[in-house]
Amino acid sequence: MLCDVPCSGFGVIRRKPEIKYKPQESLQGLPAIQGNILQTSASYVKEGGMLIYSTCTIAKRENEQVVDEFLRRNPAFVPAKLPGFLH
Repeated sequence: MLCDVPCSGFGVIRRKPEIKYKPQESLQGLPAIQGNILQTSASYVKEGGMLIYSTCTIAKRENEQVVDEFLRRNPAFVPAKLPGFLH
């Protein structure tokens, strides 16, 4: 299951410079939305399956913090290293 969630887009700001003009208030609720999508998607993962969380941002509050909270609430899921990807 691939969760490519809506995000602030700060990881692609070079290609989309207009992102820096987004009002900060519009980004505040993103981690909660991302977490809800991840939680809902988890219920569709078959036993032995994989859940991949993806964003195009570099913001820790939208990446590591969302994943850490998900893992805290869902101990049956464990992080896995994917060959060829940075960790």
